Amino acid sequence: MLIELLPGFYGLCRETKAIEDALEEGISGAQAARDDCFLQLDLNTATWGLDYWEDAYGIPREAGKDYAYRRTRILSKMRGSGTTTAALIQNVAESFINGQVEVIEFPEADDVWLRNVFHIRFGQIGIPPNLDDLKAAVEEIKPAHLKVEYIIAYRTNSELHRYTHAQLGQYTHAQLREGGNLT
Repeated sequence: MLIELLPGFYGLCRETKAIEDALEEGISGAQAARDDCFLQLDLNTATWGLDYWEDAYGIPREAGKDYAYRRTRILSKMRGSGTTTAALIQNVAESFINGQVEVIEFPEADDVWLRNVFHIRFGQIGIPPNLDDLKAAVEEIKPAHLKVEYIIAYRTNSELHRYTHAQLGQYTHAQLREGGNLT
Protein backbone atom coordinates (compact mmCIF):
# COMPACT_ATOMS: atom_id res chain seq x y z
CA MET A 1 0.00 0.00 0.00
CA LEU A 2 1.17 3.48 -0.81
CA ILE A 3 0.03 4.87 2.56
CA GLU A 4 2.85 2.96 4.20
CA LEU A 5 5.37 5.09 2.30
CA LEU A 6 3.98 8.33 3.77
CA PRO A 7 4.60 9.74 7.23
CA GLY A 8 2.38 8.12 9.87
CA PHE A 9 0.06 11.09 10.50
CA TYR A 10 -1.32 10.81 6.92
CA GLY A 11 -2.86 7.48 7.87
CA LEU A 12 -5.12 9.26 10.34
CA CYS A 13 -6.66 11.55 7.70
CA ARG A 14 -9.85 10.19 6.07
CA GLU A 15 -9.35 12.24 2.90
CA THR A 16 -5.80 10.97 2.44
CA LYS A 17 -7.00 7.42 3.08
CA ALA A 18 -9.79 7.80 0.45
CA ILE A 19 -7.35 9.17 -2.12
CA GLU A 20 -4.94 6.37 -1.26
CA ASP A 21 -7.61 3.68 -1.73
CA ALA A 22 -8.59 5.13 -5.13
CA LEU A 23 -4.96 5.22 -6.27
CA GLU A 24 -4.38 1.66 -5.04
CA GLU A 25 -7.35 0.40 -7.07
CA GLY A 26 -6.07 2.10 -10.22
CA ILE A 27 -2.56 0.75 -9.72
CA SER A 28 -3.86 -2.78 -9.20
CA GLY A 29 -5.89 -2.55 -12.41
CA ALA A 30 -2.89 -1.25 -14.34
CA GLN A 31 -0.71 -4.07 -13.01
CA ALA A 32 -3.31 -6.67 -14.00
CA ALA A 33 -3.56 -5.17 -17.50
CA ARG A 34 0.24 -5.19 -17.81
CA ASP A 35 0.42 -8.84 -16.73
CA ASP A 36 -2.30 -9.78 -19.23
CA CYS A 37 -0.41 -8.00 -22.02
CA PHE A 38 2.71 -10.01 -21.20
CA LEU A 39 0.64 -13.21 -21.43
CA GLN A 40 -0.33 -12.24 -24.99
CA LEU A 41 3.33 -12.05 -26.02
CA ASP A 42 3.75 -15.80 -25.39
CA LEU A 43 1.95 -18.02 -27.90
CA ASN A 44 1.34 -20.66 -25.22
CA THR A 45 -0.61 -18.26 -22.99
CA ALA A 46 -2.12 -15.84 -25.52
CA THR A 47 -5.90 -15.56 -25.70
CA TRP A 48 -7.23 -12.30 -27.14
CA GLY A 49 -3.72 -11.69 -28.52
CA LEU A 50 -4.08 -14.64 -30.92
CA ASP A 51 -5.74 -12.23 -33.36
CA TYR A 52 -2.46 -10.30 -33.55
CA TRP A 53 -0.40 -13.49 -33.92
CA GLU A 54 -2.64 -14.61 -36.81
CA ASP A 55 -2.35 -11.21 -38.48
CA ALA A 56 1.45 -11.26 -38.12
CA TYR A 57 1.71 -14.63 -39.86
CA GLY A 58 -0.97 -13.96 -42.48
CA ILE A 59 -3.36 -16.58 -41.14
CA PRO A 60 -7.09 -15.99 -41.60
CA ARG A 61 -8.76 -15.44 -38.23
CA GLU A 62 -11.03 -18.19 -36.96
CA ALA A 63 -12.25 -16.62 -33.74
CA GLY A 64 -14.88 -19.34 -33.30
CA LYS A 65 -12.21 -22.02 -32.91
CA ASP A 66 -10.70 -22.87 -29.55
CA TYR A 67 -7.38 -21.42 -28.42
CA ALA A 68 -5.46 -24.71 -28.74
CA TYR A 69 -6.48 -25.08 -32.39
CA ARG A 70 -5.51 -21.50 -33.21
CA ARG A 71 -2.18 -21.84 -31.40
CA THR A 72 -1.42 -25.00 -33.38
CA ARG A 73 -2.03 -23.19 -36.67
CA ILE A 74 0.22 -20.30 -35.63
CA LEU A 75 2.95 -22.64 -34.41
CA SER A 76 2.79 -24.54 -37.68
CA LYS A 77 3.17 -21.31 -39.63
CA MET A 78 6.09 -20.26 -37.42
CA ARG A 79 7.83 -23.58 -37.98
CA GLY A 80 6.99 -23.49 -41.66
CA SER A 81 8.83 -20.30 -42.49
CA GLY A 82 12.09 -20.51 -44.40
CA THR A 83 13.38 -23.06 -46.88
CA THR A 84 11.16 -26.10 -47.12
CA THR A 85 12.95 -29.32 -46.21
CA ALA A 86 11.77 -32.77 -45.21
CA ALA A 87 12.73 -31.94 -41.62
CA LEU A 88 10.64 -28.76 -41.74
CA ILE A 89 7.60 -30.62 -43.11
CA GLN A 90 8.06 -33.28 -40.43
CA ASN A 91 8.26 -30.61 -37.74
CA VAL A 92 5.07 -28.94 -38.99
CA ALA A 93 3.24 -32.28 -39.28
CA GLU A 94 4.23 -33.31 -35.77
CA SER A 95 2.89 -30.02 -34.40
CA PHE A 96 -0.57 -30.98 -35.73
CA ILE A 97 -0.54 -34.68 -34.97
CA ASN A 98 1.14 -34.59 -31.55
CA GLY A 99 2.89 -37.80 -32.46
CA GLN A 100 5.62 -39.27 -34.60
CA VAL A 101 5.63 -38.52 -38.31
CA GLU A 102 8.05 -39.66 -41.00
CA VAL A 103 8.61 -37.78 -44.25
CA ILE A 104 9.87 -40.02 -47.06
CA GLU A 105 11.44 -38.57 -50.19
CA PHE A 106 12.47 -40.35 -53.39
CA PRO A 107 15.25 -38.16 -54.87
CA GLU A 108 17.12 -41.07 -56.49
CA ALA A 109 14.09 -42.86 -57.93
CA ASP A 110 14.35 -44.16 -61.50
CA ASP A 111 10.82 -42.98 -62.17
CA VAL A 112 10.89 -39.22 -62.77
CA TRP A 113 7.34 -38.88 -61.45
CA LEU A 114 8.30 -40.54 -58.17
CA ARG A 115 11.00 -37.93 -57.60
CA ASN A 116 8.25 -35.31 -57.44
CA VAL A 117 6.34 -37.11 -54.69
CA PHE A 118 6.94 -37.39 -50.98
CA HIS A 119 5.09 -39.39 -48.38
CA ILE A 120 4.04 -38.47 -44.89
CA ARG A 121 3.68 -41.60 -42.77
CA PHE A 122 2.07 -41.41 -39.35
CA GLY A 123 3.48 -43.39 -36.44
CA GLN A 124 0.06 -44.13 -35.00
CA ILE A 125 -2.71 -46.45 -36.10
CA GLY A 126 -5.77 -44.81 -37.63
CA ILE A 127 -6.65 -41.44 -39.06
CA PRO A 128 -4.92 -38.72 -37.07
CA PRO A 129 -6.93 -35.85 -35.60
CA ASN A 130 -6.63 -32.52 -37.43
CA LEU A 131 -5.70 -34.29 -40.68
CA ASP A 132 -7.50 -31.70 -42.82
CA ASP A 133 -5.70 -28.88 -41.03
CA LEU A 134 -2.38 -30.67 -41.47
CA LYS A 135 -3.03 -31.12 -45.19
CA ALA A 136 -3.76 -27.41 -45.55
CA ALA A 137 -0.57 -26.47 -43.69
CA VAL A 138 1.58 -28.83 -45.77
CA GLU A 139 0.05 -27.52 -49.01
CA GLU A 140 0.95 -24.03 -47.91
CA ILE A 141 4.65 -24.76 -47.24
CA LYS A 142 5.57 -27.46 -49.75
CA PRO A 143 7.03 -26.58 -53.14
CA ALA A 144 4.25 -26.36 -55.73
CA HIS A 145 5.77 -28.98 -58.03
CA LEU A 146 5.76 -31.70 -55.36
CA LYS A 147 2.85 -33.99 -54.63
CA VAL A 148 2.25 -35.29 -51.12
CA GLU A 149 0.71 -38.65 -50.28
CA TYR A 150 -0.36 -39.57 -46.75
CA ILE A 151 0.24 -43.06 -45.41
CA ILE A 152 -2.18 -44.09 -42.69
CA ALA A 153 -1.64 -47.37 -40.85
CA TYR A 154 -4.58 -49.58 -40.01
CA ARG A 155 -4.77 -52.77 -38.01
CA THR A 156 -4.95 -55.77 -40.34
CA ASN A 157 -6.86 -59.03 -40.07
CA SER A 158 -3.61 -60.90 -39.41
CA GLU A 159 -3.09 -58.74 -36.31
CA LEU A 160 -6.53 -59.68 -35.04
CA HIS A 161 -6.42 -63.45 -35.69
CA ARG A 162 -5.40 -64.28 -32.09
CA TYR A 163 -8.72 -62.89 -30.77
CA THR A 164 -12.01 -64.77 -30.79
CA HIS A 165 -15.08 -63.44 -32.55
CA ALA A 166 -16.70 -62.89 -29.15
CA GLN A 167 -13.73 -60.79 -27.97
CA LEU A 168 -13.77 -58.69 -31.12
CA GLY A 169 -17.56 -58.33 -31.02
CA GLN A 170 -17.34 -55.71 -28.28
CA TYR A 171 -15.61 -53.26 -30.64
CA THR A 172 -16.82 -51.39 -33.71
CA HIS A 173 -15.13 -51.94 -37.05
CA ALA A 174 -13.57 -48.49 -36.79
CA GLN A 175 -12.13 -49.29 -33.34
CA LEU A 176 -10.64 -52.54 -34.62
CA ARG A 177 -9.21 -50.90 -37.71
CA GLU A 178 -7.99 -47.62 -36.28
CA GLY A 179 -6.51 -48.34 -32.93
CA GLY A 180 -6.99 -48.32 -29.24
CA ASN A 181 -5.93 -51.15 -26.97
CA LEU A 182 -7.77 -54.41 -27.33
CA THR A 183 -8.27 -56.27 -24.07
